[in-house]
Amino acid sequence: SIILSSFIFRYLLKFGRVSNYVGYNALEDHFPTMTLRPNDECDDSYCRKRQIEHQLKHIEPVQVVHQPVPDVIHENNDWGIELVADSSPTNDNDEDSSHSQLIDVVSGSVDQVKYAYTKNREKKLVHQFDSDETSAASLTRDDDISIEDLMLKMKGLNEKT
Repeated sequence: SIILSSFIFRYLLKFGRVSNYVGYNALEDHFPTMTLRPNDECDDSYCRKRQIEHQLKHIEPVQVVHQPVPDVIHENNDWGIELVADSSPTNDNDEDSSHSQLIDVVSGSVDQVKYAYTKNREKKLVHQFDSDETSAASLTRDDDISIEDLMLKMKGLNEKT
C-alpha cells in the first residue's frame, strides 16, 4: 500500500515518473523501471482479444522534462569531499559486455536490467565430470549374475512380505 500511495502522490503532484514495473535489486540498491509487454504467444482467446484492444488504443506515455540543476560549488572544501555520480558502473567484466549486448537486442526499456551472477564456466563442468575417477566403469558393477537369478531373488523378497 505504501508503494501504491507513493505512485498516487507522484501522479497528483506531477513529481517523478510512475512505472509499470515495481522491482528492487538488493545487490545494487536500485529500483529498475521497465515497460511490461503482453505475451504474444498467449493461448487464451480473452487474452488475445484484450491485446488487440490495447494495440488499438495505444496510449502515449507522459514525458517528464527534467531541468538541469546547476552544480553547487562551495568556496572552501577543507576535507576534500567530492560527489560521484551514481550511474557509474561498479565493475567491468567481459561477461557484462556480452550481457549488455543481449539486453540491447531485446526491445523495450530494459537497459537497467543486469545479471547479478555469472554462469559457471562450461570448461570447469566438463573437467569435473571427465576425470578418471568418475568413469563409467567405476560407476557400474559386474557380478556375473544373470537376469534370471536376479528375478528369483526379487520373487523371494516379494514372498517374504
